[in-house]
Amino acid sequence: MKHTIFAGAMLLTAAAFAADINYADAKLWGNRNVTNPEANVLQVQGPTYVVAKTDKFKIDPAAKYRITAEVRKAPGAKSPLFIAGFQLFDKDGKEIKTVDIRVIRGTATVLAADAKAGDKTIKVKNAVRWPKNASVAFNVGKLPNRDHVGYTTAEKSGSEWIVNLRTPLKKDYKANTKVWVQSAGAHFTFMSTNKLTDNWQKITSSTIYGFYGVNEEIGALKKFWPGAVSYKLLLMPNWGWGEGNKEFKSQIRNIKIEITK
Repeated sequence: MKHTIFAGAMLLTAAAFAADINYADAKLWGNRNVTNPEANVLQVQGPTYVVAKTDKFKIDPAAKYRITAEVRKAPGAKSPLFIAGFQLFDKDGKEIKTVDIRVIRGTATVLAADAKAGDKTIKVKNAVRWPKNASVAFNVGKLPNRDHVGYTTAEKSGSEWIVNLRTPLKKDYKANTKVWVQSAGAHFTFMSTNKLTDNWQKITSSTIYGFYGVNEEIGALKKFWPGAVSYKLLLMPNWGWGEGNKEFKSQIRNIKIEITK
């Protein structure tokens, strides 16, 4: 259960990262729902989002990354879904969230009028493709873009559109400021399986290589997000909805991040 690098035919251990990481150590996750029922087996109860309490690891733009693990449901328990992936950070060490990078294509437009701090509506020139309940981002062009605010609806009014914001604006924006829609989504996941069984099964993520561009449709499995320079491993076991989901339990062992060049 070690953080490993595979470089050609040569295998380097986590010493290359200045630490030997055992992802099966429950203490590494700092969550009371994550335990060690036996040596080198991690058990997680209930739908949980946990991030390994390690240093951030720098992304090598020339390398290929893959997560592997063995998973099963805990004896006598149910566990419908297992997800793993990376928590990603920008050059300043700040976490990148899906709403900061996931652009809804075809929504780019400009403000139709000045917008002032405290306003709860804004006017845009074209919101015909704007979905309900997303975020409007300002001064767009580069990602990640954290200059955004949530909105509920966009309604046509004459030749313009009125956008109803969830919270008042915190600053002023001039007419013709470029805007588009950004939306949260489960696009930080790189590995998942829909059904765990009583038996151990090995699961492997897609190979992650390079970075999504600003104009690309950002997907879940192929590339790192724009602006990402470092990462930590995250787990989201036992995801499901309805009664009894807090009783779901899954077990994980032999978790590795493989890096090849």
